Amino acid sequence: MTITKIKHLTLNSMCRYRGSGKLNRKIDVYSFGIILLELITGQPAMKEVSFGIKIKLLDWVNPKLNNGDIEAIVDQRLEGHYNRSSAWKLVEIAMSCTQPTAIQRPDISEVLTELKDRWSLEITHERSESSMRRSSDNSSSDMSSLNPSHFDSSSSVPHAQ
Repeated sequence: MTITKIKHLTLNSMCRYRGSGKLNRKIDVYSFGIILLELITGQPAMKEVSFGIKIKLLDWVNPKLNNGDIEAIVDQRLEGHYNRSSAWKLVEIAMSCTQPTAIQRPDISEVLTELKDRWSLEITHERSESSMRRSSDNSSSDMSSLNPSHFDSSSSVPHAQ
């Protein structure tokens, strides 16, 4: 099949989709799911695994997902510094967006709501962790000032006579 034929078939398909209204929301949701997976995994949508053999991101994620291995899915460059619950939720959202048939995919408004909810939980979690760290740092610095090793024994301290 020549490139011209492929382009012609693609354009015809796009025109049919556009005319039927199918090439908009549900296709966009699928694309968004793939982009979300790219962000989560740090992997491209299509990756060459060996000479000329390519694998789709979904085909790479699915076995790991079936094994419950979120650590193998999330971008290794994060070195484990992420909220596992949020990672699972983001993968779940991405996978719902990439369902094989359009009717199975959520509307983008549903996806947005889920992402906002997860973001809100993350912000709340980070704030509570941050305030706990500050509280812990303050109490440890208060305690460190009481540590006898911090006093200089050579300083002149008045003695009662």
